Amino acid sequence: MERICFEAIPQVRSDKDLYLFAAIFHAMGNDEARQILTNLKKACTNHRPTIVIADMLAQEEHIDPSIASFDLQMLIGTHGRERTLQEWHELLEPTGFMISEIVEVRSFARLLVLQL
Repeated sequence: MERICFEAIPQVRSDKDLYLFAAIFHAMGNDEARQILTNLKKACTNHRPTIVIADMLAQEEHIDPSIASFDLQMLIGTHGRERTLQEWHELLEPTGFMISEIVEVRSFARLLVLQL
């Protein structure tokens, strides 16, 4: 995995900028993910870009077997996991981001649209 996001994220140039993170946070523990989110917040300066995280959203109870198998793979092969909505909120809150919208797509993943 590219380690550049752990150092810095390119500066936002306008409110029309878009940051898209596709299936990376599920492979990270909370500390690593928060480092990237902290760098993202620094990159935003005074702008409000669109930020989208394409990742799984696990259910609190009665988890879908497909998502459970991805979760098991993440637990075995990385420091990450498939997060529930509550776990996403807990991850984002200390960095100042909030989920403003969850977009359903024809995939296991969901698009989590963030705002500062």
